[in-house]
Amino acid sequence: MKVTGFDLRKSEVGKSLAFGRIIMDDVFEVEVQIMTGKNGPFVSYPSKKGKDGKWYNQFRILDRSISDKVQDQVIYFYEQNIKPLASKPE
Repeated sequence: MKVTGFDLRKSEVGKSLAFGRIIMDDVFEVEVQIMTGKNGPFVSYPSKKGKDGKWYNQFRILDRSISDKVQDQVIYFYEQNIKPLASKPE
């Protein structure tokens, strides 16, 4: 599985660094956010609050090695294309 398309924009809301969507294997599209965490940036997928007040993922990659690979691709794209724009003086 490979990320084949990106539509990300920088974000300045809370811990969100960027948001948008990615396309995987030219087959499906999913919304993502790049969040800042204690170990650096990570990809957050859509979730929905249940009746019990807990949050539940609406999308998840079950194979950990594929999930890590997709996250690495998204973070790399962010660091090469979005992060530098956020750092430029206006």
